[in-house]
Amino acid sequence: MRLLQRSTAVAGTLLAAFTMNLATASGGAVTANCPPPPTVPEPAKLAELARQAIDRGYLWKIEKSGRTSYLFGTIHVNSLDWMIPGPAVMTALSQVDVLALEIDPLDPAIARALAEPESTAATPRTLKPALRARLDARLAAACVPPATVARMPALMQIAAAVMMDARSVGLEPSFGSEILLAGMALGLKKAVVSLESVALQMASLSDRDDTEAMLSTSLQQADNGAARRMLVRLHKAWGDGNVADMENLDKWCECLDTEADRRLLTRLNDDRNPALAAGIAGLHSEGKRVFAAVGTLHMFGAKGLPKLLADMGYKVERVTAPPGQQVR
Repeated sequence: MRLLQRSTAVAGTLLAAFTMNLATASGGAVTANCPPPPTVPEPAKLAELARQAIDRGYLWKIEKSGRTSYLFGTIHVNSLDWMIPGPAVMTALSQVDVLALEIDPLDPAIARALAEPESTAATPRTLKPALRARLDARLAAACVPPATVARMPALMQIAAAVMMDARSVGLEPSFGSEILLAGMALGLKKAVVSLESVALQMASLSDRDDTEAMLSTSLQQADNGAARRMLVRLHKAWGDGNVADMENLDKWCECLDTEADRRLLTRLNDDRNPALAAGIAGLHSEGKRVFAAVGTLHMFGAKGLPKLLADMGYKVERVTAPPGQQVR
């Protein structure tokens, strides 16, 4: 589960943008068991979801120089019933000047970069035939035509398969936080900016010397359903605003057992956080009020974004918490 947990939860904005297109395009094109392509709910259904929406996830207010900005920990695959943000998130989004995402999944330039992955530093290496066959079978089972991801790094391919497989339990990449927030920001006539590039995110999943060993383990976890169960638990923790699960990820994720595990998590998460924090602070220092929506795992730990921004002189305060819990 090591790669699957980290790559889908940490570098998931890029994958969400990619799998959103896959889900719409492939639908039932791989096997008869594939879910139908996602569709936009009817207006009446959207209105009902909006009336019932409550605050989920993790929202912080950050203040400096007399301006208020926000941090929001996102989920990259979501359920239909939870996809509409709650009132605190909607209020915060309405009060800012710019929405800042890891990458903007609705940006046409992002789509072009995803269509030409060879232009990045993440050119995939050739896998051993038996491993390639296993990966292709897993992609097909997850309703991902192997040819559509053949030019992606192998670790990104298996992560995309895991995200698409989540559709079988009602979790949809097209309903992920970033996609909904980007659409809402455009509707509110807010600027939307990307804090990172496709090349940078893809490089975090690029093939390395240990790729085949990690891929083999990841395929086993995908095949036995463990990866699916992990996404379900992460989704529930996000929906409940469960801070303990996020702060104690190492106790239950089976993803930090070895030094190699810890190095990979550092590369995918901690190593990217200083640049993300600097990007958010840069926008704020320009006089903009920012709503920064970044994958939830970037928010926790000694190198989480709330801690880094507090160290940069921001007053950081948790805004939302589930019923019965104290705001932290």
